[in-house]
Amino acid sequence: DHTAGSANNAHWLHRRLRGSAASCLGVDILAEEVARLKQMGFNVIVADVTRAPLPEKFEIITCGEVIEHLDRPGELFLNAAQMLHAAGRLVLSTPNPWFVNVLLKNVREGVPFVESVDHVAWFEPGTLCELAERHGFELQRFTGVGVSGPKTRLARLLLHVQPLLLQLGFRREIFAPTLSYEFV
Repeated sequence: DHTAGSANNAHWLHRRLRGSAASCLGVDILAEEVARLKQMGFNVIVADVTRAPLPEKFEIITCGEVIEHLDRPGELFLNAAQMLHAAGRLVLSTPNPWFVNVLLKNVREGVPFVESVDHVAWFEPGTLCELAERHGFELQRFTGVGVSGPKTRLARLLLHVQPLLLQLGFRREIFAPTLSYEFV
């Protein structure tokens, strides 16, 4: 959701961050979209922070639905560490490979379910924790980001049995399509 068309959505991440932060800088590799966003009044630059860190320091770096697209996700952590103040935080989100919908789609025979043709990896808390630790970060917490409402009969059924599954010890995150992580 890094296009000028997405910027009109009230729930667009950069718009929401800009509305609550004292300052907010967006970074993207798509020069044409950055130019359009700048024309709309957003503070955005063209840069690839997986290749080199920016010369600035930040309190918080937020990477929403980015890491699953990267050839070298470790470089994101390495460069983020260089761009954060000492007490800074890295917050990122990524599609949830544990999401019950993903699990059900991938246990059937046939072509494996892929969230997006641009994705090159699925990340879960254990692997992101290890990747982060290799670059000086510690995973503070992760949480599921839920869906707005079930749209299929199966989804409604799963939502109905969710309390029972939770009582049986299933993780709450299996009902969330996205996981959000906070690293220090």
